[in-house]
Amino acid sequence: MVTVNIAVVTQFSTVSLSISIVLFNSRLDYLSKTLETTLSAIKFAQTKKALGDVSIRLIDNSINPQYSTKVQEIINCLDSNQIRLVEFEKNQENNGFGTAHNQAIRDTRSDAHLILNPDVEVQEFALYYGVLTLVSKINISAVTPNAISTSGEKLFLCKRHPSLLVLFLRAFAPASIMKIFQSRLHDYEMRDLVTANSKISVPLASGCFMLCKTNILQSIEGFDPKFFMYFEDFDLSLRINKMGSIVMDPRVQIVHHGGSAAKKGLWHFWLFVRSSIRFFNTHGWRFI
Repeated sequence: MVTVNIAVVTQFSTVSLSISIVLFNSRLDYLSKTLETTLSAIKFAQTKKALGDVSIRLIDNSINPQYSTKVQEIINCLDSNQIRLVEFEKNQENNGFGTAHNQAIRDTRSDAHLILNPDVEVQEFALYYGVLTLVSKINISAVTPNAISTSGEKLFLCKRHPSLLVLFLRAFAPASIMKIFQSRLHDYEMRDLVTANSKISVPLASGCFMLCKTNILQSIEGFDPKFFMYFEDFDLSLRINKMGSIVMDPRVQIVHHGGSAAKKGLWHFWLFVRSSIRFFNTHGWRFI
């Protein structure tokens, strides 16, 4: 991770923040860590006068009463000041990742909204620097983070527009074939720019952590509900970028425990293929 020096910014107006986290039988140990680290990051940003009012909305798509009970137990273990920030909502059906987030996006009156996965650890100073970057320029619409994996490896969450070749290689190709196309894959992952310790504008951001200006999210009506799962963040990124740039700030650091869709079974693979076709139909096909 990038080493940063924490400095207090003066003459900075506090920002109200809403956060939405969508659950679908998500790992409870990861969720506990997500809440713990997010609440710590909120406290840090409030101490530095960057954040004002904050609300966290947990939306459960699991349709499993036992799972919901366990989530509520995790919430109940928070201290009283933290519990008041968290609202737990159980959906009667699994209406998809983006549609569930839209429930929170549509209703909030915050200045900024964070779309967050329940398998993300937020570093203590991430929200502080994320908010500072988000409001630093009028033409910045969203901020995306610098991420590492569970094992500490650098993750490349920012992407350029994908092609069928790139998606096929990432899903199916053995290591020997991947090595042949390494430069093409690295170009897709923006490794030429993301490895530098400086802010950059990116075309596509990961939905695991997207800190956005709320008015922009609401003006484009959030996620496209036609994407049940996968590529909804890419579609959203392209629409956000029409309103202002998405900036990757290396000081906004997270740990992401997520995995590849191709390794999650046939149902996830089918959703991935179906959503990729919808994405290409909407934003243009690229084959190589």
